[in-house]
Amino acid sequence: MHKSSSLTFFYKYLFTPIWAGFILFGIATVGSHAEQFFKGWNLAACLIVLYGLIWLIPMMIRLRTVEASDANIVIINSSGNELISYQNIEYISQFALINPALITLKYKRSRTGELRKILIMPSTNSQAFNFDVLAEHEMTKYIRAKILSANPSYRVENEPSRWLAFGLMMVGGAIIMVTMIYLLLMNDVVSV
Repeated sequence: MHKSSSLTFFYKYLFTPIWAGFILFGIATVGSHAEQFFKGWNLAACLIVLYGLIWLIPMMIRLRTVEASDANIVIINSSGNELISYQNIEYISQFALINPALITLKYKRSRTGELRKILIMPSTNSQAFNFDVLAEHEMTKYIRAKILSANPSYRVENEPSRWLAFGLMMVGGAIIMVTMIYLLLMNDVVSV
């Protein structure tokens, strides 16, 4: 049996508000008493926080605590558990170059037939020191094997690219960096 990380609760409910809260508090504190130099950097820091929140808020919403057994996957909720049959899974994919590891799972709900996406943070003994960000986690391999045995028509080739999130982060990050440089130049914080 494979389970979600014990840090799932922390990342789902605490990490984003604490991260954004501390940074925004620092920006507000420095910004209210700062000269022109710091105001430009505060504006740039606000852009970085907003960009980070674009990625962290969907993670908060989709992250779930799960247990994967031989029979099915159980999503553990405070309102009750939901069973996912391996036959009802549309795809599984793990993001590349992201630590802690995140697995995305798209499945069809058995009661309503609607498609849902969830994120799973698999359990790892020393996740903070796991630098093999290219290899798939054992939980991903386990669930994929169960899907393949339960659904012979499942095709690994139809899974979304593992590199999609990383590529979007890099493109979005480049846009934010260009915007920051432009804003810093416009506020005479840096000169060419």
